[in-house]
Amino acid sequence: NNYCSQLDNPEGIIAIYKIEKKTINFSGKVLYLNNISDPGNLGTIFRSALAFGIKNIVVDEKTVDIYNLKTIQASKDALFKLNIVKDKNQKIFEKIKRKMTIFASVVSGGEKLQDCQSEKNFCLILGGESLGIEEKFLEMADKKITIETNGEMESLNVAISAGIMFYYFFDKK
Repeated sequence: NNYCSQLDNPEGIIAIYKIEKKTINFSGKVLYLNNISDPGNLGTIFRSALAFGIKNIVVDEKTVDIYNLKTIQASKDALFKLNIVKDKNQKIFEKIKRKMTIFASVVSGGEKLQDCQSEKNFCLILGGESLGIEEKFLEMADKKITIETNGEMESLNVAISAGIMFYYFFDKK
């Protein structure tokens, strides 16, 4: 039964999708993913983003392939409902910087998430599991934000952090 899949536990269905060229809509929230290496985390981030209305996502060239089989499996159908584009050489990030406020998620030293004032249009940057956000992106951020924890753990999983931040920034009106 696994002739068409590289996964150990495939869903039992197959689909063919046309890969569409997409562009970012700067009139809403944008998520920028820097160096996310785990395909399961990436898929989970996509699911959470869709659940909280963040449909514009930019992945940099260091982030795992959005069409990785594990990413697709973890994202369920969210991958196909989001506006996801790949950034090369920070070209899209530079456009984002000119058009909206940039919040960078950092493990410590940032403004507490609960004290952060959200804007209607902004970009949230999340960094890779082991290294976090690259310095070049941190330097261009307007504000660094931190999820306050009890300090028992060094950091949270990036997909868990994403869900917490998406919930906080979700427009519940």
